[in-house]
Amino acid sequence: MKKIFTTLCVVILTFTLFAQAPKLMSYQAVIRDGSNQLISNQIIGVQVSILQYSPTGSTVYRETQLPTSNTNGLISIEIGNGTVLSGSIDSIDWAYGPYFLLTEIDPTGGSSYSISSNTQLLSVPYALSAGHLAITDENGNTYSPVVDTLGNVSYQTPVSSPLDKLVRREQFILNNMVYTKYVHSSEAFLDEKNGFYLYDCSGFTCEYVLKFAIPSHYQDLYNVYPTYHPADTRPRAWSFYDYFRDILGPGYDPQIDSTCSAQNSYWKVFTNIDSVQKGDIIAVRYHNDWRSWYHTTYGDWPSTGHIMTVWSAPLLTDTANNVYMIRILDSSNSGHGQDSRDLTSVSIDGSGYGYGWMLYKCSSYISNRPFEYKWTPSSTHWYELYNASTTDYTKIEGILFARPIE
Repeated sequence: MKKIFTTLCVVILTFTLFAQAPKLMSYQAVIRDGSNQLISNQIIGVQVSILQYSPTGSTVYRETQLPTSNTNGLISIEIGNGTVLSGSIDSIDWAYGPYFLLTEIDPTGGSSYSISSNTQLLSVPYALSAGHLAITDENGNTYSPVVDTLGNVSYQTPVSSPLDKLVRREQFILNNMVYTKYVHSSEAFLDEKNGFYLYDCSGFTCEYVLKFAIPSHYQDLYNVYPTYHPADTRPRAWSFYDYFRDILGPGYDPQIDSTCSAQNSYWKVFTNIDSVQKGDIIAVRYHNDWRSWYHTTYGDWPSTGHIMTVWSAPLLTDTANNVYMIRILDSSNSGHGQDSRDLTSVSIDGSGYGYGWMLYKCSSYISNRPFEYKWTPSSTHWYELYNASTTDYTKIEGILFARPIE
């Protein structure tokens, strides 16, 4: 029996940006027999499989086609246009690679595949993933992402602002996330390839968001946090808050507008809730006296505060009491109102990374600074500024907003 083999010429990715169109990959091969003679003008049986993680991994998609070789022995097919045997090429999440392309050939046009070729897809899945994640802003600028082999995303021209980078990093995490849970640093775990995100609020924001999206801002915070809390091994919520409060400066006066915002080389810090945008950081610090009371009462030390990301414009819901509702994104031990952690299967206990609604009651001064919050709109209790006479729910030292800048 003659030996038959193929020579792979090129594998090219083509895909369309139309929402309803399939994703297609163009595949070409030259078919020769054991004497190195071209097999011309003949129907060729082709089976294509896309395998996940390894050359022998799980088959996520399989199809067959019957192209006819031309006079040069060349066959050309568009993977995605064949007879589907299993899976859907449109449903493949290319961020969870690597993926491998297995092609099997029957030069007689049947399904007795006598030869095969297995090639890792390198740029192909990430180009498709980039097409899926590309974002167009309100000015019509399209940001084209590049996704590396771990699923980390960076954005090409036009260069996005630090705020844009932060938002897109967090959106990528939400898109990529398969499992999340609120844990402290000893149990923290990041596996972007498989979509695992486990950390507490400050660790998540610092190590999983800032470090990837805006490393210069991350590094500055990381460099200075021991100034505030030298016993800590990493920036915690009170380090965020103290750092931002120092930027605001000692001249802050809630009745003088010009003192209600300030900036350094990395962050603009401000108090007015009307000014917040999606991507701004909310830093809440718990009062040291409340923490001491809690420790004495319950025997352990509570968290130092909470770090959140603004995930929607603020909505004034109670004019008389100056109360705003904001959808926030955070890693927390429990969800907020209409929370994503309760609506998806990525969190089995309702903790971890997700978004939901909170209420903020703001000052009547010109600063319009929040001084109380409700964990959910339906909560019974407001968490308020510290008052030694009422303890439990009066624990806040302060709330500030911070926006990353150039």
